[in-house]
Amino acid sequence: FFEEALNQNPKCAEAYLGKLLAETKCVTFDDYKNALIEKYADANSEKLTVCDEGAELVNASVKDYVLEGYLYESTIKDVFAFDRSYDSSLSCRKSQKNKQLSEIENDKLLSRVRQYATGDTKKIVEDGLAEVSAILDRRISDAQKEDADAISEITGKYKTHLDDAYVKVNDLRVAADKKKYSVYESYAKEMTNARTANEYSIVRDKFLALKDYKNAAENAQKCQSEIDRIKAEERQKKERLARKAKRITLISISAVVAVIAVIIIIMKIVIPTNNYNKAISFKNNGQYSEAIAAFENLDGYKDSNEQIIICQTALKDIDYNAAVDLMNNGQYNEAISAFEAMDGYRDSQNQIEACQIALKDIDYITAVELMNNGQYDKAITAFYALDGYKDSDELIESIKASSGYISTLPVGTLFKYGSYKDLPLVWIILENNDGKIFAITNNVIEQREYNSSYTDCTWETCNLRMWLNNNFYDTAFTEEEQARIISTDVSAESGNSTQDKIYIMSVAEAEKYFTSDDDRIGRYNGSASLWWLRTPGRLVNTAAYVFTKGNIFTSGYSVNNKDCGVRPVMWISLES
Repeated sequence: FFEEALNQNPKCAEAYLGKLLAETKCVTFDDYKNALIEKYADANSEKLTVCDEGAELVNASVKDYVLEGYLYESTIKDVFAFDRSYDSSLSCRKSQKNKQLSEIENDKLLSRVRQYATGDTKKIVEDGLAEVSAILDRRISDAQKEDADAISEITGKYKTHLDDAYVKVNDLRVAADKKKYSVYESYAKEMTNARTANEYSIVRDKFLALKDYKNAAENAQKCQSEIDRIKAEERQKKERLARKAKRITLISISAVVAVIAVIIIIMKIVIPTNNYNKAISFKNNGQYSEAIAAFENLDGYKDSNEQIIICQTALKDIDYNAAVDLMNNGQYNEAISAFEAMDGYRDSQNQIEACQIALKDIDYITAVELMNNGQYDKAITAFYALDGYKDSDELIESIKASSGYISTLPVGTLFKYGSYKDLPLVWIILENNDGKIFAITNNVIEQREYNSSYTDCTWETCNLRMWLNNNFYDTAFTEEEQARIISTDVSAESGNSTQDKIYIMSVAEAEKYFTSDDDRIGRYNGSASLWWLRTPGRLVNTAAYVFTKGNIFTSGYSVNNKDCGVRPVMWISLES
């Protein structure tokens, strides 16, 4: 029937509509519209993962806290492990929209209906298709909100988890340090109690296993020295016994008795007395090392053991005083080495800390002088090396935020200025000349509508302009930062020009300052995002925008659409 009607009038929209409904087995166009809506009512979801913002913290913690044999890399990574995945239907929803709009566009019968329909028929068809498009947009919007909620929830939990994990890893490292120190102390006690070469050998191997921890290597060497000394004494003792046996064999018993008596007198009285007096002479002359060796050979004769302790203390006092002289002369590194070699004698540990503070003070003063002389890069490097000493971290941030530092940065450099939603705002320098810079945010700061209602508007009248120059401007910048932001004459391609502190790019500016589509891509929460331009679109109630692949759509996007992002631009004065 409808074919016959079309043979009579090839431009009969009602005949095309009737044929379309017949082929799709729908009674009315409303049924056909509902069938289109129902076709893609369900959507598949995919598993996505929130960006791992904690990777740098995890790697830094592994680097800082791994303690060989006591705290392992795998243990630290297990503490930081966290499931950051969530289910998203957004990609499917966007694909469904593109597919269904393409199906509608390529349906020949529907195209003929839209081409030739007039009056009520035209209104019914266009309103119905607009409703289908609106529902597809709403499904995308709902999916975006679900993603944003999931990302926000996971990000919050992950941030809390990172904080807790960092504290736990720190506690594990403290426990590991204590355990290692306890092991070291037990080895030191074993060394003190060792008497035989075998006992010293066991303790020596334990210290060697600790490698360069504290003075483990030095203690291992001391153990080896004791082993060598004991073995030498044993050899000497065997040799003396052998000689003595030989002499006894060669002389008569009476001679042996006489010799033994003489030997006893000599060994027990004469020789020890002479050797003791010689050792005392060494001590009185300040030859403490020779005196110690002489007293040790006396094997406990008279008060030789007490004299050994007195000489050892005198040697330590000499070393201590030499270390103090180095410190007083400003030779702090040499003083630290000298105090460390004393193994905690007197207040040597406190003196080490005093030298370390003095060294840091010198480095801190040098960094401040570099900063005051305008050598900002060298000053930042010097402050980083101080690892948070005094206010070095605050001075780093102060330098980076200073106009003097920013003025040295070339076009394309990223810098921080202001903060939004508890995060620093990162900007890209687009121009840097005549004491001022022109910059755009590195990423999309927020997704929001160009105008709150679907009406024809210009940059002068849109809600986005009001929001940027009031809510955003007041919350993102301190009074000092606001004072540097220049009020700019913003040209209009429709409507009147404006005076704005903060605004967004036009099509011409987006083409001028970004030389390729890749450079123009804006990202929001790690994913490519559309972002607004202030140039009006070719259709009413629309504004131009940059697509997720960086290409510019001058045809425009509905001004009340909320899935398009904002990348503010501004001029900043670098004058004092």
